[in-house]
Amino acid sequence: MKRKFLEKFFLASRAITIQKDINGIYQNNSETLYEYWECFDQLCTSCPHHQNFDQLLLQYFYKGSLLMDYSMIEATSGGALIEKTLEEA
Repeated sequence: MKRKFLEKFFLASRAITIQKDINGIYQNNSETLYEYWECFDQLCTSCPHHQNFDQLLLQYFYKGSLLMDYSMIEATSGGALIEKTLEEA
């Protein structure tokens, strides 16, 4: 029923656009890590059927972060975040 509803009221072209935005997200130089996370989270929730696995979403977020924030994320997570499970991250 959920699939049928989304197919009828959520255009496939809109879902594809949001998927591309999620896959290619990058943090702006003037954006804090929190602002970047909020933007990323809004993208993910704006498309209820983006069909990306949580581990892929983590990688997209991680690779799009600024080098300084990237380093901070690694330092606070005790190593490469990409190598951790979603629960560990």
